[in-house]
Amino acid sequence: MGMFDDISVPAHLLPILATDQPAFENAKFQTRSLANTMGVYRITPDGFLERNIFRTGAWQREPDAHGYLIFYGSNPTQTRTLPDGRVVEGWTEFEAKFTDGKLLSIRQRSENHEPRLPCVPDAEDEEL
Repeated sequence: MGMFDDISVPAHLLPILATDQPAFENAKFQTRSLANTMGVYRITPDGFLERNIFRTGAWQREPDAHGYLIFYGSNPTQTRTLPDGRVVEGWTEFEAKFTDGKLLSIRQRSENHEPRLPCVPDAEDEEL
């Protein structure tokens, strides 16, 4: 499966409806476009990529960020209740474009997919 990094992005930078922004306000996403070391990153409100320094907790700007950063996660605006009562959220993917450390744009890579279903064990697995 592999490792990934976490990234937070201010809702006002995402290409979503203004009415959906409160649902994404504290959203955390995953990415495999960075170091893939379970690091923590953020895009600042003014469009810079920063990395959290684990030992100090300080944030360090990534001035060499250049290219595309793909991030993905749950879509809290699309939920569905399963027949057994469990609630699942939809899934969405975004692509951020950076040049010389500065965010140029974010676009939605995929429409909001059907909610991802939780893993359901086979009947054989339940016997274990």
